[in-house]
Amino acid sequence: MAKESPVFQVYPIDRFELSVFKFTEPQEVGSFSFDSERNFVHDRHQLMYYVPPQDINDVSFNLKEGYDSFIQMGDNVNENLDDVLRWVSLSNATFQQEKRCERYSSFH
Repeated sequence: MAKESPVFQVYPIDRFELSVFKFTEPQEVGSFSFDSERNFVHDRHQLMYYVPPQDINDVSFNLKEGYDSFIQMGDNVNENLDDVLRWVSLSNATFQQEKRCERYSSFH
């Protein structure tokens, strides 16, 4: 006697219709920076931004610029997520406030 193969039932097809998660644009939830000695600073004063050149076809970089003041970090420096977790713990009250605001606004 032949053994029946398992069958995956596809009908009714509407049983596969689920609500799709909608991704939104990323939002900044906070920031931190490092000072010149790579110490954590709980503010934005050391943040820098990339500014693209006005003409992408007319770019020249001097790779020696700033090399004399470059601070070499040792290979034994292990930068994990410690500073990110420190920022989260310091910003916990902000997250709780935002959560309360979201919860309140969903009722109105």
